[in-house]
Amino acid sequence: MPQIQLSEELFQSVKQRAAESGFESVDEFVSGLVQDAIEFDLPENFFTRERLALIDESVVKADQGLCFTREQSDAILARKRQAWLDQQKN
Repeated sequence: MPQIQLSEELFQSVKQRAAESGFESVDEFVSGLVQDAIEFDLPENFFTRERLALIDESVVKADQGLCFTREQSDAILARKRQAWLDQQKN
């Protein structure tokens, strides 16, 4: 089986993350990461039927005025930020 080389420091970091994520081995963890990266980058895996349906649904909602505008989103964020800042003062 092909192997890859990792520095000792990187290996220890990956080993810890693998254990924290419930993987039985570093090999299993790294293989999963690589497989996910490859599959995500493939256009046929990104634009699935489900994602295309969600995009279509979002377009319909936007056309009906059911989505937030940028201004509404900014206003909500500004209020939440100010509330957080006010809480930090107390």
